[in-house]
Amino acid sequence: MKILQIGKFYPIRGGVEKVMFDLTVGLSEQHIQCDMLCASTENHPAETIQLNNFGRVIIVPTKIKAAATMLAPSMITKLRKIAKNYDIIHIHHPDPMAALALFLSGYKGKVVLHWHSDIVKQKRLLQLYRP
Repeated sequence: MKILQIGKFYPIRGGVEKVMFDLTVGLSEQHIQCDMLCASTENHPAETIQLNNFGRVIIVPTKIKAAATMLAPSMITKLRKIAKNYDIIHIHHPDPMAALALFLSGYKGKVVLHWHSDIVKQKRLLQLYRP
């Protein structure tokens, strides 16, 4: 089984990223292929970090930060290239960039949605984004 988690930022700063990272490490240590696709924070470079034989972190560059969201257009192109390699995509929300990337990826497999928290500070934007 191959799992790809899509979500927020690297390096890890908050709870959502920590959950994604812990799941990636935990599953990969059990010899389940589990990768993490996320946008960079600050000036962290785009790179792929190999955690072990079964897990890696794929970091795409952030171009713009708006309303506490990293906009990383290359997440869309990267996901389009790699989505077919995974049996399950586990997407962590709220994350508009991850949702857009998944929507535009053409992925037809199984999706697990993990809703971590409601949008609190940007209440007007929540009206556009809520399920």
